[in-house]
Amino acid sequence: MKVTFTTKQVALMSAFAALIVIFTRLPGVPIIGAPDARLQLSVVLYPLVGVLL
Repeated sequence: MKVTFTTKQVALMSAFAALIVIFTRLPGVPIIGAPDARLQLSVVLYPLVGVLL
């Protein structure tokens, strides 16, 4: 079975991959009540990218 991608699909995949790379470089948001714990912004982005793609 041959899988083919359109140019729009390739552009979306590369754009979302670039967004994930940018978001993984940002510092996390502190979690209230948990010392030294941070919520990474990329964790929120993973399900969103999965749904959109």
